[in-house]
Amino acid sequence: MNRVLHYALLVVCFSAISWAASSCDFIVVTASESNNTVNEAADTYRQLLEQDQTLARLKAREGFHADILRQNDTYLLKVGPFHNSDALTLAYLKIRSVFPQAFILEDTHSKKVIIPKTKFIEKKVYVEKEDPILWIALFGLGIIGIFALFLSSDQIKHINIKHAKMQEKQKETEKRQNLILAKMGEKIQDAVLENLESETKILTTVPSKSSEMVKVKHEIEHIKKYDDELLNTTYEMIDFLKIKSANIILHQEPFQLSMLLHKLTNSISGLLQAHNITFYYDVKTNVTRYLVGDALRIFQILHNILLNSLEDDESTNSKIMLSIEINEKEKELVFKIMNENQYLPQDKIDALFVPSSWEELQKTNKDIGFFVTNELVSQMDGTFGIESSQKKGTTYELRLPYMKDPQERSNRERLREILKGKNVHIIDDDTLNMEIFKYILESFDVKVERELTSHFRQYKPKHADWDIVILNSKDITPMHLEFFQKMRQKKGLKVILLHEIFESEDLADIALQITDVEIYSPIIPGDVEEALFQLFMAPKGRDRAAEGISAPPYEHNVNTIKITKAPKVSRESFRKFAGKDILLAEDNFVNQKVMSSILSASDIHVHKAENGREALEILKNYDIDLVLMDMNMPVMDGFAATRKIKEDPELKEIPIVAVTGLGFSHEIERMGQAGVDACIVKPFKIGQLYTAMDTYLAQDEVLPSTHQKAFNAYVPNKEILDLEQGIVNAHNEMFYREILKDVEELLDRSNEHFLSMIHERKTKELQVFSRDTLSLVETVGAVRLTKIFKEILVFLANNQDVSLEEYIPVYRTEWSRLKREIEHYLKP
Repeated sequence: MNRVLHYALLVVCFSAISWAASSCDFIVVTASESNNTVNEAADTYRQLLEQDQTLARLKAREGFHADILRQNDTYLLKVGPFHNSDALTLAYLKIRSVFPQAFILEDTHSKKVIIPKTKFIEKKVYVEKEDPILWIALFGLGIIGIFALFLSSDQIKHINIKHAKMQEKQKETEKRQNLILAKMGEKIQDAVLENLESETKILTTVPSKSSEMVKVKHEIEHIKKYDDELLNTTYEMIDFLKIKSANIILHQEPFQLSMLLHKLTNSISGLLQAHNITFYYDVKTNVTRYLVGDALRIFQILHNILLNSLEDDESTNSKIMLSIEINEKEKELVFKIMNENQYLPQDKIDALFVPSSWEELQKTNKDIGFFVTNELVSQMDGTFGIESSQKKGTTYELRLPYMKDPQERSNRERLREILKGKNVHIIDDDTLNMEIFKYILESFDVKVERELTSHFRQYKPKHADWDIVILNSKDITPMHLEFFQKMRQKKGLKVILLHEIFESEDLADIALQITDVEIYSPIIPGDVEEALFQLFMAPKGRDRAAEGISAPPYEHNVNTIKITKAPKVSRESFRKFAGKDILLAEDNFVNQKVMSSILSASDIHVHKAENGREALEILKNYDIDLVLMDMNMPVMDGFAATRKIKEDPELKEIPIVAVTGLGFSHEIERMGQAGVDACIVKPFKIGQLYTAMDTYLAQDEVLPSTHQKAFNAYVPNKEILDLEQGIVNAHNEMFYREILKDVEELLDRSNEHFLSMIHERKTKELQVFSRDTLSLVETVGAVRLTKIFKEILVFLANNQDVSLEEYIPVYRTEWSRLKREIEHYLKP
């Protein structure tokens, strides 16, 4: 009997020891640094207990309870303990339905062991022989314990697998729901677009003479405003849902970095100008001209980041820098946007990634919120983060996987050999511009000198040992024109012109007469490399046979392909082309909408395509009169689409006008090689669009000849006096001769007065005189004098302090030449 009792006590002790050694599980409902947040979660948990009968019964049976604990700086809402794995699993699933962030925590806190005091008592001990049954019992209990632990761990593993499958199924359901909603959004978008087109047509065609019609138009404009908002919201929702449902296609294709960056600059130029913000690029020299990735999505991400940087910057005259570098070690492409004047507290940064409502997101100018941007970056295997401090400002960092362009389209090494030792002189009042140029150019082993424009004007060198000079178009003066024209003629000087984001188009056009190559601000290493290639490596006239290139029959000269003429026209002018079918191939939604609005309002049939492949399908199904083609589109770009159109015998006669942001001469040449008939460079004027359509759509009119036989056989020098153009302007030669006499007399009388206005700096008087005289000399075809007066007006409009003394000898020379030509021509 004593032996049986002894064994029973051993079993009880072993069970107690096993239970004490095992760990208890808890459910952490939430964790936060804020005590208020945890208290609110506790209230929600109590409400859940009241509402969920299953959880309430579990609590009554298992006896678990909720406690708020503090560990270091974090507050925890902990529910437990749970000794039964089934109860733990069921409770966890119930709690997680309300608290998705909940997780299971094993309590690893060791039990406090109390060591009893020991007494030594002298007593005789009788040692009996060891009983083998005792060891068998202990061994059996051990086997049972191990088996119980095995069953418990296997059950937990099974629950975890089941839970993972449930999560995967939930994600798949969410993806399908988002995809269905995206498809529904696309249908709404199509309907709204049709509404907008109808509303625009009504607004431009319905007369508004009566008060009733004015009210009708006002109501339609009101409806159109809401349709615009609905369209933009739908567009954003579709993109958001596609990203969330992982239904977007990320293209891994080579793209030209400079094209993406200039597109980025144009997209924010309005905000930059409104806030007087200077925008710079800091592209490291290890960044190649071509990168591999999804250019459209990278643009979208950078555009959103820049808008946020501009949106929260309330200061003026700020400087924002976008730096780009390649981390060779990590194989990452790193974009950093830095604004020293912007500070974002941590709670505001958090709110950017998790906005409280869709309405909050709509208050911004961004295409998509940062929470979607973060999702998009994640799908591109990248990372995105924001750091901000009051001292250093705000830095937005985007890291994407870097993939090398397989074609290695760079001439850097060959250029370094050609340019080694050459002297480059930079003239600019913007010191940061000069620093960026110096950093880029020194990688080509050239000698770089810098000089402020203000210093150059005061101390014009008589002799300069320069091979290349870089000028800023906004700083051009008459002195530049005279000085660099002579330098180019005598010493073969090469001139690179930097165009600023906001500059006078007229001043830029004047600067082109002393320019070899153009670069557009902000400065990008790839553009500088391309400019140097054009100056020193591009062949003047290519031997295509030697290069293995067959010249297509539709190749154009750069000067003939670019449309610059922009007469003053209105929407009403486009009615001339009513009934024509125009194909608009444009992936940019805003551009598509603007151009479609102009054309549709004039009863022109507009067919839209968002990529080259769609354009080809439309051309096969409709009789198109003219194609307006964007060259930079997804799926199939404008170059590939144009080549396919020109290679098709049934389509090759359709004129193609490129409407694009590509403005470099080599880019325009490439368009001509593809088969483009004409090119309009963005941002374009509506008059240029009219010129293109008038060229390719209007019927050829046979005008009556206005050129009569001259009164004598003398034909003036066309570079000084364009006789044919003058007679066309005057409609007949007799009237032209009369106008010519008046012009000669006027200039003769005002010669000294004009020169005195320059000497005495009577700028306002000179401006009025030059404007009036310009119309006369342009009418009679006085080519060189027309150029002089245009330049003077441009300089007066852009810089009132500029010195015009350089024009005095030039004007005297050109006036005497014109007078001689007029006298010879008018001689009986």
